[in-house]
Amino acid sequence: MKKITLILLFLLIIPQIAYTHSVWLEATPDKGDILTEPPKEVIFKMTGHLHTEGCNVEVFDENGNKVSKKTQFSNSEGLTTIKAKLIDGLKAGVYTVKWIFENKDKHKQKGQKGSYTFTIK
Repeated sequence: MKKITLILLFLLIIPQIAYTHSVWLEATPDKGDILTEPPKEVIFKMTGHLHTEGCNVEVFDENGNKVSKKTQFSNSEGLTTIKAKLIDGLKAGVYTVKWIFENKDKHKQKGQKGSYTFTIK
């Protein structure tokens, strides 16, 4: 079902790709996810290409301590993958993912900055 949804979203946003605006397709872990094991990284998949100098993903624990490393980018077939590796040994708790994405034309569009949480049980 997730693949079908992803394909439908992609088909709906193809016209937007021509305007160099990126669209967030998915995140792993995603908003509100409850995990039984700590993830090794947070991954975003976006359409189009991003201006990497204007993009960042950071993850914080409940005490506000940064638990992510440098943001990494890769582009393939019109999609951008953004990864933030996490430190080893994350404990149970609520983690906040904060992101900012900037389009290749350096235009920040609405919805390209924000945050969400996921939980490790």
